Amino acid sequence: MGRGTMGLTRGQLRRMPATEAVLLTVVATLLGTVIGIGFAWAGCETIVKRALRDATMHIPWSSLGAVVLLRICGTPRRCPQEPLPHS
Repeated sequence: MGRGTMGLTRGQLRRMPATEAVLLTVVATLLGTVIGIGFAWAGCETIVKRALRDATMHIPWSSLGAVVLLRICGTPRRCPQEPLPHS
């Protein structure tokens, strides 16, 4: 088997975009969740608590965990099998 572009075999070259998509999805989901919770806390502290003194912030951990899990598990694991162009 000959090596293709960048020293990769055809199979490795086909798997690279799928692997990249999985990694990007995991990082974006976790980072977005953390940043979203941070903005929600800041908004609750600065706006909501000024209007409603007894307000508390509640994070629905089970729902949030389900959304994160579904997002990560719903990521495509395989690239469609398209032939590579010949150079």
